[in-house]
Parts: sequence; structure tokens; C-alpha cells
Amino acid sequence: MRTGQVGIIALVLAVLMLGVGAFSTNSEDFSAYNHGWNGYSKALSLAGARHEAHVILSPGEIESLVPPSTTLVLASPNALSVEHSKALSSFVENGGRLVVCEDYGRGNDVLSIVGASTRFTGEPIFDYSSYWINVSLPVAEVVEGNSSMHIVLNYPTSLLVKSGEVLAYTGSFAFADIEHDYEMALLEHRGRVPIVAIEDVGRGEVVCIADPSVFINAMLPMANNSEFFEVVVGNRSIVAFDQCEQPNPPMVVLRRAIMSSPMLQLLLLVMCLVGTVCVFKRNDIYDVAKRYIKR
Repeated sequence: MRTGQVGIIALVLAVLMLGVGAFSTNSEDFSAYNHGWNGYSKALSLAGARHEAHVILSPGEIESLVPPSTTLVLASPNALSVEHSKALSSFVENGGRLVVCEDYGRGNDVLSIVGASTRFTGEPIFDYSSYWINVSLPVAEVVEGNSSMHIVLNYPTSLLVKSGEVLAYTGSFAFADIEHDYEMALLEHRGRVPIVAIEDVGRGEVVCIADPSVFINAMLPMANNSEFFEVVVGNRSIVAFDQCEQPNPPMVVLRRAIMSSPMLQLLLLVMCLVGTVCVFKRNDIYDVAKRYIKR
């Protein structure tokens, strides 16, 4: 093989390797493919160390899960498609555990769709007595079982719990900042407020966490946040991260499409064969074979 050909092949391989790395990650908030401070890549790794972990990119993938064995994590959801809504409802109804991590977005829409009664208040919670660095990072106490865990939150809201069980409360000096002025007014209630709750829905369960930041890469190592992730997962053997409505890395989407389509797999194989012939058609092996055929 000529030196020039070796160089070309090496360059192509290098570009492909760099491309796969660059296009397999993103910077979306709460994305399992985001390795930055605001991503969920550490949560995905934590899940994979003890469970079978998946990232869900389409409603059809939710339908392929085994609900009684699965915890599905949905962080700060966007508006759901009709197919996505049906898949989530069916997942919970058939025994799945859905974890909705939300603060000021569309979390209540999801809860309504799946039939849960708990709601996010949408009011920011501050705590002047129990916080990490400042009052917008309150520390909540986990009250599930005999736990003595504490979790750090980032500008959370609170929950209205009707029929569920509260798993974590803020400190007793927390207050809802209704006026959004970072100060406690006379009409703003002070006291413990629920931050995490679980309720039975159908044959499944819905866990509500009033802050999606609790499991981001920057905060997962704080206090007992990583241990609390296991509490949320429960005794399920599968942990899946729902990213159906998120922009996902192009290479990840392409790889999923290829793996799910025999036709695309065949097309890729043909392209690889054609590319290989084009690269090697002038090399020494080809020349030898050509001379041998002419004999």
C-alpha cells in the first residue's frame, strides 16, 4: 500500500472518530448525553452501574419497556405529542414507575395526562435556615423509611400532595416566594413544604420531584443526592431516561435508526463495501490480482 493511501485512510478514520465523539453529545439541560454541569450523564452512569440503563428517544421505545421492572425518569418535559402521552399513560397503567422532575414548566400537564393528583405549585421556595451556599439552594430532608438523608435543591418549587406519600420536606423555615422578590412577606407562608412525593396510579406509581436540577452532574455529588437517586429508582431493575421531546445528538439518532431498520443496515454495508473498493482499487493487492487474472 502506498504511503499516500495510508495517510488518506488515517485521516478519514481520524475525522470519523472525532465526528462520532462530537455528534454523540449535546448541551441540552437534563440530557443524558450532556457531560456538562447541567446534564444527566452522571445519573445515566449511576443508573448503569446498578441497573439496566436506557435512554428513550421515541414513544415506541417506551412501549417496548417492561413496566413492572422499569423506572422512567422524565426531567423538565416539553409539550408531549399524542403518541408520547399515550405511551406514558400506558406505561404507568401497566405497572411502571414514572419520575417527573419539574419546577416551572409543563410537569402538571404530564401529571394530568397519566392521572396523578399531585401538582407542582410553580412558586419558588427559599429557606433561610437550611441551605447549601445561599437560600436558593435549600436542603431538604428525606423522610422515606428510616432514612437520614438530605438532598440539595436548586431554586425548587413545591408540591400540592392530595393522596400521595411525601418522601422529602424542606426545612421548617422555608417559604414560597409568591412575590418573587427573594424576601418573605407577611402573606407568604413559612414552614415545611413537600418537595418529593409518590402516589399510586393504576397499577403503577408516579414520583414527583419539585426540581429537575437535583440529579444534574454538578449537583449529584452534593449531600445525599446520588443516594437519593437510588431511593427514587426503587427496586426496579431497569432505569430509563425519557428524552422523546428533546433535541438529541445526531449520531445517536442515526445509530438508533440504523439499528432499527434492516434496510438501512444493508445500505450502510453496501456503502462501506463501495468505499473500501474505491480506496483500495489502486493498491498493490489489486494490481497483483489484476495481473493474475490476465494470465
